[in-house]
This record gives sequence, structure tokens and C-alpha cells, in this order.
Amino acid sequence: MSTPRTTPTGKVWERDVENREFKLVDAKAEEKEKIIVPEDGADESATPNEVFHKVNRHTDTLEGICLRYKTNRRAVQKLNRFSGSGLSLAPDILKIPNPNNLKFEDTSSEETRIAMEQNAKVRDFTKVFPTLTSKEARIYLTDADWQFDAAAKEAKQDIDWENSDRAISKERKNSRFNERVDEGIAFHKSQQLVDEANAGMGSGGKVDGESEPSPKATEMKKMSKNPTNKADLR
Repeated sequence: MSTPRTTPTGKVWERDVENREFKLVDAKAEEKEKIIVPEDGADESATPNEVFHKVNRHTDTLEGICLRYKTNRRAVQKLNRFSGSGLSLAPDILKIPNPNNLKFEDTSSEETRIAMEQNAKVRDFTKVFPTLTSKEARIYLTDADWQFDAAAKEAKQDIDWENSDRAISKERKNSRFNERVDEGIAFHKSQQLVDEANAGMGSGGKVDGESEPSPKATEMKKMSKNPTNKADLR
């Protein structure tokens, strides 16, 4: 049987020592056994709104005691000034809010209020830092113990660093791009000069700037190729 959640009228839950399971017993008989008068050395400051419970370290659990007396964990811990999920730090005799005449504080409303305040801070944080997601905003606020100013200072430092690093990277990329453009222009110009030189050689060996040969030089070139015409030149 798992930990009980509801308690019938006139009954209380008791945990069996042997099988460690809960069972229903008569409430009056259980109260006679467990609600005791303080012994020597016990705290006598309990008010009528409180009852005493002597803790059995072998069988009692904090959850079981809360179910037995229809109270909650926070109320028991606050009244006895201990923390933790169990009874290891609890005193031997617990003061318990009296289920007969005490109106318990509704802790659920307080938890709801805190949750709403935290959600509002998350929304405000994402408005101040639009680049952050709600999850990232909650992490900053949680790390700063939900102190808005401290969380905002930390977030601003991180964002400024990221922007600076991004600007440096962009500048380096632009510099490399400009270098490649300059190299491309220089290569194009050199290739154009080579193409123009090759075009000039293909048109008869004439290069720009070179003068036309004289008619006599042309005639002499022809005679050298035809020896029979040498006598005419004399």
C-alpha cells in the first residue's frame, strides 16, 4: 500500500512496523498513545494551538506525521525549527499544530504568488533584453537569486562581449573579402596585358609603337631571298 492521501472521519493512518505500510486505526486511541504531556527537559512553551508528538525514529516519517495530524510539512518544520525532507534533524518531541482548533496557513497561495512574481520578472527581463528567450532570462534571474538588477548586469556583460566578438569577426571577414577583390583586379589587369601582347604577335610581329619598315628595306629583304636580282641593284 502506498502512502495514504485521504483520511476518513474518526480515523488516522498508522505505519506498520513490520511491513512498513500504512493502516487505518481509531483516531481517539491513537491520540491517547501519541499526544503526550512534555517530559522533563521538553519544551513547555506549546500553546493550546499545539500538541506534542514523541518521535519514534524507527517508524515515524515526516509525511506520516503530517497525515496523522492533518497538517503540512512546512508548518511542522517552521514550528520546530528544522529543515530537510525527513526527521533526521527534528527534535525528539515535536510540537504539532493542533488539528482540533487551529486554522492552518494556506501555503499554496503564497507559492502561487511567488510563482506569479517570478513569471512577471521573466517577462520584464525579455523586454529589456529582446534577444534572450524566456528560458535564458529565467536562468539569469535564478543565478542572481531573482534580483533583477544583478541579473540584468550579468546579462548585459555577456551580450556586450558577444556583440564585440561578432564585430571583430565581421571586420576580419570584410578585410579578407577586400583582399580577394584586390587580388582579382590585379590578376585581371595582368591577364589583359598578356592577351594584348599575344594579339600583337599574331598580327605579323608588329608591336604597338613600332614604325613601319621603309620601301627600300622591304625591297632589300626581297632581293636577299632572290639572288638573280642582285645585278640589277648595281
